[in-house]
This record gives sequence, structure tokens and C-alpha cells, in this order.
Amino acid sequence: MNNKLPWFVLFMVFVATGLNFLDRQVLSMVIIKIQDEFNITDVQYGFINTVFLIGYAIMFTVAGRLIDVFGSKTGLGVSVGLWSIANCLHGLVNNFHQLAASRFLLGLGEGGCFPGAAKTVNDWFGLKQRALANGIAIGGAAIGAVIAPPLTIYLASFLGWRWAFVVPGLLGVAWVLIWVLIP
Repeated sequence: MNNKLPWFVLFMVFVATGLNFLDRQVLSMVIIKIQDEFNITDVQYGFINTVFLIGYAIMFTVAGRLIDVFGSKTGLGVSVGLWSIANCLHGLVNNFHQLAASRFLLGLGEGGCFPGAAKTVNDWFGLKQRALANGIAIGGAAIGAVIAPPLTIYLASFLGWRWAFVVPGLLGVAWVLIWVLIP
């Protein structure tokens, strides 16, 4: 086996956890525009956040078992694919209910990220490198959180709030396409 391949896989997991934290933050930066456009109240916005967390909680608890059954490659790939498509769907919504449904799907997809990341690291790295690899993998989340505000503001300012969801969603779809090519 190529000794560089595990490090490429780790880089991909780093990117996945980064996209995970980036994608979940976009709404909080564009909600004022969405509230104005769709007449969404603060209570409805609270509900939208709650349905994301419900989806996330459901899948976070179930994903570990699913990833054990189907494997880290399939599990993480499906997770990133689901939340990336859900993120793109945010750009197509036209009302409160569609936004809530998109957030729920985003939560379902994102719930599998960290169990998938942990299993991938476990599959690709031995005990002596596993802590370092986990630190790098989960470190992507911090980078995603840092990148989210300027990227979202830039995209929303120049392309509109819908593209602030679609562009990161398409990055996730591209991630999946690369991920499936890994042997």
C-alpha cells in the first residue's frame, strides 16, 4: 500500500470536518435576509434550528452503528453527500417549511461526520499515529468555523444568500466524487 495514501485520506477527512462546520454556520449569517424575504419570525427561526439539531441528534446516535455495518468509506461518503445536497437545497427554498425540511436533512447528514471521521482514522492509522490523526481530522472543524463567516459574507454579498449555501454544497459534492476514487 502507498504510504502516502493514509495521509491523503486524512486530508480528505480534515476537509470533510471543515465542510461540516462551515455548512452548518451559513444560515446564522444570512438569516436576516431570509427572514425578510420569507417573513420568518424569530420563533420560526428557533424551530428551524431545532429541527437541524433533531436530525443531527438522531443521526449522530445511529451513524456509528451504520458506519460499523457499511464501513467508514461508505458511511462518511453518504454523510457528506447527504448534507451537501441538503445544503444545496437551501438555495432552492421558497418558504419556512422548505427551509425547515432542508435544515433537518442537513442535520441528518452532518450527524454522521464525526463517527465517520473517527472510524476512518481507526481504519487507516495504527495506535501510535491515531491520536495525531484524530487531532488533524477533527481540526478541520475549527478551520471550517473560521472560514465560514468571510466566505458566507463574500458569497452572499456578491452572488446572493442562496449561493452562500450552494457553493459550499457543491464543494461537498466534489469531495464525494474524489472520496469514491480512493481505493
